[in-house]
Amino acid sequence: GNCGKMTGSIPELPPALTDGYAMFYGCSNLDGTLPAELPDTLQDGERMFRDCSKLTGNVPDLGESLTNGITMFLGCSNLDGNLPTELPDTLQNGMHMFKGCSKLTGNVPDLGESLTTGYEMFYGCSNLDGTLPAELPDTLQNGRRMFFDCSKLTGNVPDLGESLTNGITMFYGCSNLDGTLPAELPDTLQDGQQMFKGCSKLTGNVPDLGESLTNGYEMFRDCSNLDGTLPAELPDTLQNGQRMFYGCSNLTGNVPDLGESLTNGITMFYSCSNLSGSTPVMPSTLTSYTDIFASTQVTNDGSWPDSAW
Repeated sequence: GNCGKMTGSIPELPPALTDGYAMFYGCSNLDGTLPAELPDTLQDGERMFRDCSKLTGNVPDLGESLTNGITMFLGCSNLDGNLPTELPDTLQNGMHMFKGCSKLTGNVPDLGESLTTGYEMFYGCSNLDGTLPAELPDTLQNGRRMFFDCSKLTGNVPDLGESLTNGITMFYGCSNLDGTLPAELPDTLQDGQQMFKGCSKLTGNVPDLGESLTNGYEMFRDCSNLDGTLPAELPDTLQNGQRMFYGCSNLTGNVPDLGESLTNGITMFYSCSNLSGSTPVMPSTLTSYTDIFASTQVTNDGSWPDSAW
């Protein structure tokens, strides 16, 4: 919309509205609030309130039919209320939906039954100070940077569903999550790069990592309060384990079986100072392993080069 000079609140919308594409996009002087609810008929919310940077208050109930939430509230940096308790079961694409809504407080809502893309959905929602839902949709595939820098969220990491493939920096910097990780990660997960990096208050065990993980680069780096154990074995698909558990200084027990495909293990368990037990078998694929066991209590039985310590 061409509404840059308009002030005040957004009115109640027509009850049969289906298409809200860019309806109030760039209405940067609207300084009131959003309506309490959007029409149950609304399907396309792409860019609907994007860059309405002076609106305050709550995010409305989003109705029963919304499928497209791409950049719907992106840049609504003065919304200082709460999110609704749940998003529509119809919502499929949440890319950048609430990105930069840095004053919203409270919980992350239930995300429905159909969400496939959560790319940067809550990126930078740094004042959300409640909890995450107990589980994410089984349909979710892309969780890249989904909760990046949501640094006030507390509680557990949710069950991540059955379809997640991309977890790159998904919970990076969620430094107040003080519960536990799920017992297992999806068998579909391929890329876990920096997925839980800096989640320094999480406790308990490292989960089973599934059957498809290839990239574990800095996946649990500086998760310094994880005080349980590692799984018995890492996936046979894992190739990059560089700094994967770096600084996980409270983990106990043994180093797991390292799988059949690991190529890079540089500082993989560095400063895991409470890990002990026997040296695992060195994978035939491993080419980089400097300091993989440095500052641990893992026994050096001579089967690895000294540079591993």
